[in-house]
Amino acid sequence: MSNNKCDILYISDTFDYGKSVSGNYIIYKVLSETKFNIKVLPLFKSTNQKIDNSHFLPKGLDLNNLPEHDILLVSGDDLHPSVLESICKKHNSTLVCVTMTHWMYGNTSPYPELDNDFEGNNVDNKLKLYNSVKSYMITTSTHSSNVHKMSKFSNIPFEQIPFPFEEIDSNSDFEKPHNNKKIILWGTTQPQSKRKGKDYFENTLKWLYELVDNPNDILIQTIGPKSVIDTKFEVEYLGRIPNRMELSNVYKTADVFALTTLADAGPMMATECIRNGTPLVSYSTNISYDYIDGGKNGYIVEGSEEFAEKLYEILFNNNFHMDLEYVKKFNSQNVVQKKYEQFFNKLLNN
Repeated sequence: MSNNKCDILYISDTFDYGKSVSGNYIIYKVLSETKFNIKVLPLFKSTNQKIDNSHFLPKGLDLNNLPEHDILLVSGDDLHPSVLESICKKHNSTLVCVTMTHWMYGNTSPYPELDNDFEGNNVDNKLKLYNSVKSYMITTSTHSSNVHKMSKFSNIPFEQIPFPFEEIDSNSDFEKPHNNKKIILWGTTQPQSKRKGKDYFENTLKWLYELVDNPNDILIQTIGPKSVIDTKFEVEYLGRIPNRMELSNVYKTADVFALTTLADAGPMMATECIRNGTPLVSYSTNISYDYIDGGKNGYIVEGSEEFAEKLYEILFNNNFHMDLEYVKKFNSQNVVQKKYEQFFNKLLNN
């Protein structure tokens, strides 16, 4: 297949989860809009997303028969490190890994900064691979970059390139209804995971309950798998919302989003929230750190008491302002595209 030589060979798993796209697809879409010659080796059976078939290699292609390429791009642990090493050495290609979670840095945990899981045989085997070939990491947020620096991979060079803001759906025709109550939205696909901070959210609500004059003024809405919230406030469970426009309406209806995620390269909900014009309060342990600046789009806080105080400031004092241009400076389509092109040009010209 040498006649199919490409600049970038992207080995990718799932492109979508039902009606929602995956991070793998977003990466493909960005790559497909660059000037580079790309090929994708699909590790999935099918996709409902729009693709250019000329970019795709046959499914089940023998790994010994891959096209010549300069950059081997991966975004998960879909292939064993020894296989990736063999491919890179055979083609003299540079290995680039997009760390959509922090699985690369953990021994068994995808979020080692939370589980103190930076040491072990799995980490050492992965690091051996990245030290044996020309390699780079792509991190998607400041928090992820900080995790990279504290990990055993800190000697591997990295570029910080987020996902494009415009990939998030927003229903421009929806008008926020008049609500008699102040709505706090909280949601996750993993409510029982300690990483999502349900206990922290409940503790925050206890502090908030002491701050408000009339607790009946507040309604807590939750989305995702059903989870019992221990609070004296009224709670409304909205369930799973797979339709992206319906989800947009939920964000737009809320007055504030409470993001209690304790470790994440994302989460997507942070971007979805801001994209739909709803402020958020969050810890600095995720991508929110890149979206928020002291009242601009919400607040970054350090503990439950401060979390409650900032929720109160947004709900009752209207002490915030939305600034989507601030976010776009970080991850607009144009910014992300330019960063990818500059990064790959650097690799291809070395």
